[in-house]
Amino acid sequence: MAPDSFTVSLTGNEVSLSPEEIERELSSMWKPLDEAEGASIARMVLANVIWLGSSADLPRAQRIIQKVVPRYPCRLFLLEFNEKEEGTTPRANVSAQCFRPRVGEVPVCCELIHLTFGPKSARHIRGSVSPLLLGDIQTILWLSLADENFSHLGDLQGMVDRTIAMEMRSPSPAEHLRRCVSGEHPTFDLSWFRIMPLREQIAAFFDDSANNFDLQGIKSVRLTVTSQCTFPQLPLFVAGLLTGWFGSRLGWVPKGGNIKGYRYEAGDRVLTVSLAECDEKVSKGLSGFRGLEMEDTEGRVFHLTLSPEDSQLTLRILRDDVVEASRITNVREMRGWESLGRALNAPPPAQYFRRAANLAIPLLEHYCP
Repeated sequence: MAPDSFTVSLTGNEVSLSPEEIERELSSMWKPLDEAEGASIARMVLANVIWLGSSADLPRAQRIIQKVVPRYPCRLFLLEFNEKEEGTTPRANVSAQCFRPRVGEVPVCCELIHLTFGPKSARHIRGSVSPLLLGDIQTILWLSLADENFSHLGDLQGMVDRTIAMEMRSPSPAEHLRRCVSGEHPTFDLSWFRIMPLREQIAAFFDDSANNFDLQGIKSVRLTVTSQCTFPQLPLFVAGLLTGWFGSRLGWVPKGGNIKGYRYEAGDRVLTVSLAECDEKVSKGLSGFRGLEMEDTEGRVFHLTLSPEDSQLTLRILRDDVVEASRITNVREMRGWESLGRALNAPPPAQYFRRAANLAIPLLEHYCP
C-alpha cells in the first residue's frame, strides 16, 4: 500500500533570516504535531536536499517533492528565486512533510525550510543555508536550469556532495551536458535516471548469453523518437544519452556527421547513428523515445520497440526476418518523482554518466546545432 502522505504547515508566519530562530521554529513545530496525532512522531532524515529554482518552477517541484519525501525523508530546502522580490534579506517559512508508512502507523515527518530570495537578497544564500545543514549526512542540490545564469550557484555547489540537474529547462542540450561534465563536482542529469528502466532491460537482454548478439560487431544504429513533445529537446536528449551509454561500453569514438547521420568509429568499423522522427500524431512514450535498431557484422538485427499505449518493451534479434531471440517486458514511463527518487537513493558512480554524456554531446550538436 502506498504511503499516506500529507503536509502539516505552520500558520504561515514568516521567520527572520536568523538560522537560530529558524531552528527554534522547527523545534516548536513538533509539539502541536504530536498532540494532533496523539502519539509521538518519528523524525527521519537521510540527507539534506536543496532545491533551487524560480517561482514559476516551484509548483512543479512541490508536486514532485510530495511524492519523493515518503520514500526519501530529508531536511528539505526550497530556495525560491523571485525577480520581483525587493527586500535585502530573504523571507523564510518552515513546515513539515509527513507520511504514514502504513495505515494506522505512527507518522514519519521531515522538515521543509522555504526561503524566498530576490536580486538584492541572493547574496545571503550561503549564509542562510549553511548553518542549517545537518552534519554527517550527504547534501544534494536539485537544480532547475531555468536559473542557469544564477550568479550564486557556485556558493551552493561548494556545500553539496552532488548535483542533480534538469534537462527540460535547457534550450541547448549539448551545452547543458557539457556544463554537467566540465568540473570535478559530481553532477548528473535527471534524464540519466529517467532512462534507467531502459538501460536495465537492455543490459539484462544482452547479458543473457543465449541471445548471442555480437555487440562488439555493431555496424549501424538507428534511433526513433517522437517529434511531438512539450519540450522538443527531451527525446533527443534521451536518445543521445542512450547512444552515449552504448558507446561508452563498446569503445566508440565520435568522428563527426553528415546528412546521413552521426558517425562513430570502433577499431576499423564505422558506426552511423541516424535519427528518425515517428508519426507526429503519436505523443506518448518514455520521454519521447520509441525504438532502436542495430545491425552487427554477421547480418543479425537487434530491434527494440516501446509501445506508448501499454509501456510494452519488446526486444528481438532477427536474421533474415526470422526471430532468433525475443523478450517482452513492461517499462513504466519514468515520472519526475520516480526519476528523482532513484537519483537520491542510488546514484551510480559519476564517471559512468560522464562517459555517456561526453559521447552524447557531439551527437546532440549534430542534430541540435
